[in-house]
Amino acid sequence: MKKVLAIVIAVMMLSSLMAGFAFAAEDGAEGGAVAVTEWEIPVLSAITGPVSFVGEPAIWAANYAAEKINEAGGIEGVPVKIVPYDTEFDPQKGMQYITQLQDTALFIGGCVAAPVCEAEAQVLYEEHIPNIGSYVSSALDEYAPYICAYMGDSEILDLELCKEWMAAKGYEKLVMFYSPDDTAQAATVDRFAQEVPEYLGAVEVPTGTIDCGPLAVQAMNMGADAFWLGCRTEEASKVCKELVERGAVESGEQICATFSAMGAGFLEIAGETAEGTYAYNMLDVNCPDETWQELSEAYKADHNGDAPTYPPIQGFYNMIVALKACFEDLGITGDPAVLQEEREAIAEWLNNSPEIEGCQGTFSWVNGVMQIEAPVVQVQDGNYVVVTME
Repeated sequence: MKKVLAIVIAVMMLSSLMAGFAFAAEDGAEGGAVAVTEWEIPVLSAITGPVSFVGEPAIWAANYAAEKINEAGGIEGVPVKIVPYDTEFDPQKGMQYITQLQDTALFIGGCVAAPVCEAEAQVLYEEHIPNIGSYVSSALDEYAPYICAYMGDSEILDLELCKEWMAAKGYEKLVMFYSPDDTAQAATVDRFAQEVPEYLGAVEVPTGTIDCGPLAVQAMNMGADAFWLGCRTEEASKVCKELVERGAVESGEQICATFSAMGAGFLEIAGETAEGTYAYNMLDVNCPDETWQELSEAYKADHNGDAPTYPPIQGFYNMIVALKACFEDLGITGDPAVLQEEREAIAEWLNNSPEIEGCQGTFSWVNGVMQIEAPVVQVQDGNYVVVTME
């Protein structure tokens, strides 16, 4: 009986060790051969909860990329499977998943939400687990080379567009709206305070705020002639609507937004009050690239005709195709015997990668920062149109 029990315990321990990969041989890989029969890639995202409008599309994009890779023969001839983990926009839940995966995962994708990524970054760094998620530039420096951002540096892009917009329009007093529970937005507030001379102050818009009227009034009382929407789509659209309807602006051009504010939801909620407003995006919704057009049609088919307007769609797609390029370039095996060495190699490769073919042309990482275009757009006749700031 004791012998049987010992065997059962041993089998259970071995099964735990193998979590995350399906193995082709008991003794692992020989001579650099792939040691798995399926690449299982854990990907964290806020699939449900207050930011599910970006979290679900992100997971969809990762699955779509895996599907396309498998149609073309997989990674080193082995199929890819995305294993989603729903953080619900809860940093503690995200940390539970990281703890669960830290002993076996070759790579961990996500999360789509900055607060969750901030919580997980220290463990990823300590355990030397490569990750692509939502990070501010200071975190990329602190935890290099193990974390990369799935999109461009929003701190820098926000600052550049804000300065360009203020100068082009001649505005003199700026108020920013932001969600304090988002570390990326909080970092941008600090940037604006230090580097935008016209900056008057910021108004906090907690995630999930229903009535943004009092917040709009607070900003109006500060005497601004320009307003930056640094919060996400749902909150930003409500603030925009309140500012316009309360007469805080004479034109929508006095409102400019970060990438996370724009999207179909912004136009639906803000309605006509969105007309003339500016923003920038991490993707070009009308990109003519064949890969993007195919993705767009597939997304619409799965989302009741809605267009793919959220940056994590491009970011999570590119994340998975980057893994394919990385694994094949480095000859990654997935063998647990060399788990740590392969983690290190993947992290170094991704942190300063070669150019990779994504869904909207090529992209790369430099010191963990995604190098990608971020077009300026304006709402014209109810649609986003790429423009030059004048």
